[in-house]
Amino acid sequence: MRVRQLSLNEILGFDLVFELKRAMKKAIKEAEISREEVVDRMHKLARLENVNYGLKSQRITVALLDKWVAESATGHVIPTKLLPIFCRATNSIEPVSVLAKYLGFRVIGSEEVQILEWAKLELKRRKISKQCQKLARELGI
Repeated sequence: MRVRQLSLNEILGFDLVFELKRAMKKAIKEAEISREEVVDRMHKLARLENVNYGLKSQRITVALLDKWVAESATGHVIPTKLLPIFCRATNSIEPVSVLAKYLGFRVIGSEEVQILEWAKLELKRRKISKQCQKLARELGI
């Protein structure tokens, strides 16, 4: 009997390409701008950041964007170096969150970062407070 090795998608119950395309489609919808505007913003951002598209046509088109978000077009996935530009163009972290989730991580915003920093300091404060109380007892203070 031959044992079949499970794919990462089967283990995680997560299809990265499908979820990425879904997140990109959601980002476009929630941005409340046309796909033409998304493409235009991507061109401007790429030019500002001097990013080479890495595409055969050297041009992002609405037709190409449509393929990147079409769940049926599994062979067409946005190039990694263009994903941050897409996220900025749509003002969405959803697509990056999908990648993080696939790796077992989570993307958080600046407010959550501040809460985590506060919590770390609070835990430190409590630990120091306990140490101070212990020393005070030992000293009979």
